[in-house]
Amino acid sequence: MPQIEGWILDVYIEDDMAVLWVKTADGRTLRLKDRYAPSFYMKLADGVKIEWLVKALEEHPHITEVKEESKYLSLSSNRKSEVLHVLVDSARNFREVLNDVRGLGAAEAYFNTDLLHVQRYLFERNLPPACMASIACDDKCMLRSFSILDDNLEIEPPPFTAVIFDVNAEEPSWKAKSSPVTMITIYDPSLKPIEIFDGSETSVLQSFAEYVEEADPDFLAAPDIEESLIHILVRSRRCGLNIQLGREKINVYKPKRLLPYALKGRSY
Repeated sequence: MPQIEGWILDVYIEDDMAVLWVKTADGRTLRLKDRYAPSFYMKLADGVKIEWLVKALEEHPHITEVKEESKYLSLSSNRKSEVLHVLVDSARNFREVLNDVRGLGAAEAYFNTDLLHVQRYLFERNLPPACMASIACDDKCMLRSFSILDDNLEIEPPPFTAVIFDVNAEEPSWKAKSSPVTMITIYDPSLKPIEIFDGSETSVLQSFAEYVEEADPDFLAAPDIEESLIHILVRSRRCGLNIQLGREKINVYKPKRLLPYALKGRSY
C-alpha cells in the first residue's frame, strides 16, 4: 500500500466519489479517489411511527442505510434529540432522495441538507483545505487512510507552481459575451512579462490553453482571477473552442457555472 506525504491541492465530488489532487513533497501531482456517501438527518414529526418510516426509507432505491441516532440539533441545545440519519448512494441522487423523503410529510425538521457536497466531505473527514497529510492509497489510487501533518515548522514552502497572467479585452467593462479577448500576457514570479499572446481571439485563447497545459501549474493567478477565467471561458464558447484549463478534460459548453468545474485539479 503506497504511502505518500503531500498537500491537498483540490477536492471535488463526482457521484459516489471524492476526488483529491495531492501535491507530493517531491513535486509530483497525484489524483486520488475516496468513497463518498452524502447523508442528512431528520427529526420525526409528532405521531409518526419510527418503525414504519425506517421501513419506507429502506425501500428507496437510492438510500443505502437508515440509522437511529441521538444528536444536538443546535449549538444552544442542552440535550440530544432522537433523529434518523439517512445515507444516500451518491451526490447525483441526493436531491431526488431528499425531495422524495420530504414528500412523505413525516419530518418536523431536516438537518445537513444545505451544505455543498465538498464541504460535507471535508467536514466529515476533518480535512482542512491545503493541509499537509500522510496518505495511504492502493494501487488504483483509492485513499485508504490519512493523517494530518503539522507543517508549521516547515522552512520550505509547499512545492506549488503557478501561471501568472493578465487578460486584455476590447472593452474594460468586462462584458464577456461582447468583449473579445485581444491579448493575454504571462508573467514570471517577479511579474516580468515572459510571454505575450496576441493576434486573433481564437489564436490568443488557444495559445493560452496550450501554455497552461504545457506548464501544468497548480495555481492560476491574475488580477480579478475569477472574473478573468470566466471571461476566457465564455469567450472560448463564443469562438467555438472547447479549451481545457484544468487537469481533467471537460466539456466547457456543459456547465451553467463554469468555475470551479472547468479547473479540476488546479486552484485559483
